[in-house]
Amino acid sequence: MDREIRNGVIFAVFSLVCAWQDLRTRRIHAGIFAAFGTAGLLCSFLDGRSPGDMALALLPGMLFLAASVLSREAIGLGDALWLITAAAFADLRDLMIILFAACFLCMLAVFGLALRYRADLRKMKRIELPFTAFLAFPPVAALLL
Repeated sequence: MDREIRNGVIFAVFSLVCAWQDLRTRRIHAGIFAAFGTAGLLCSFLDGRSPGDMALALLPGMLFLAASVLSREAIGLGDALWLITAAAFADLRDLMIILFAACFLCMLAVFGLALRYRADLRKMKRIELPFTAFLAFPPVAALLL
């Protein structure tokens, strides 16, 4: 199996498992991050990926982790851990594309909710959107395209 396809399949499965668990329970089990992070690191090691490239790819996750801690998890810890684990599969450029695509999809969802509730802020304030579901879409779409 081609290594890009192998990494893409593992990354897509990781993304879907995280999104499913986050949507269902609002939490992602730490074992998922540990298992897929280990698999990603092993794949990166076997593919000869440089440690410097992996360290750069950790930057978005570290920024989300700091934002999660500083905001008392208004930005979920799972989102930060997803980005940190994703750094084992994708480089910084790919992670930034995923992050921007996820933000765009989230913005579309918020727009849709605003139209549905006719911008009634009291109703919209109670809605929580798990960002991990939006993060999962770009890796799966990239694998299918």
